[in-house]
Amino acid sequence: MAGFPYEIYYFSRNMEHVLHDRAENLTDDEKEDLAFDIADQYTDQLEKFLEYLHDDGFYVCGTYKDTWEFIMDGNNSLNRYCSYCNVAVFFEQLEIG
Repeated sequence: MAGFPYEIYYFSRNMEHVLHDRAENLTDDEKEDLAFDIADQYTDQLEKFLEYLHDDGFYVCGTYKDTWEFIMDGNNSLNRYCSYCNVAVFFEQLEIG
């Protein structure tokens, strides 16, 4: 290994579950369409996108390490009724938003 530092961020289910509240099985094309919908919706609106990532419905508060400890605790990663996401931490670490 070259020893490059990296971090991994998560959507505890799938991106469309967290960002679109769509839990049914979707085709790859449907998933792609939803990803582009989010991109289109927040193009040139970084502040609004960051607010959205902090939604109480899926935002996990804390440091990068804290968010991983949370998702690994008990059944948090498997919860059928809640999806979690730590992508906001990426922007927080860059001091964006």
